[in-house]
Amino acid sequence: MATIRAFIAIEIPEKVQKELIKIGESFKPYIARASWVKLGNIHLTLKFLGDVRTEMIESISEALGEVAANFSPFTISFSEVGVFPSPRRPRVLWVGVGEGGEETRKLAGEVERAMAKLGFKREDRPFVPHLTLARIKSPSNLTEQLTSFKMPSIAPVKVEGFSLIRSQLDPKGAIYTRIKEFKLAKT
Repeated sequence: MATIRAFIAIEIPEKVQKELIKIGESFKPYIARASWVKLGNIHLTLKFLGDVRTEMIESISEALGEVAANFSPFTISFSEVGVFPSPRRPRVLWVGVGEGGEETRKLAGEVERAMAKLGFKREDRPFVPHLTLARIKSPSNLTEQLTSFKMPSIAPVKVEGFSLIRSQLDPKGAIYTRIKEFKLAKT
């Protein structure tokens, strides 16, 4: 039985990804060891599916198409830099969504419901719309850096759809391949 590792995400234009990478670079001097998300891989995850049987791709696609049909395009802006779980013990460095955060939460909620109907486990934690910049592997305290950080102005992104994406793990970093894109079609 063939499986692929997959997730559902809003893709971010390369020009904006370059700006987000610059933000991450400003934190590099304060983090000893981290896995930095590379250009081309920054996205806003709506739902991580994990290992998916390939014969399920069609039913997943149908369900996601139905979700997309009920949403209108919207705009997201980037509001802050944060960490999970806390500034004293950060494991993930991220950029948060300001404008469009509510629409993103609603979209993620509908994706979550649609995937739960297909048997995927529901996420336990509340959804926080964010774009991961780094997975921190060494103890760091970023309280001071986060407090003093001034968010640069980054062009907002018009969200016109989302994608089902394959993730292949590689020693040089994950390789992401879009399986299918779903256009937000509500007018």
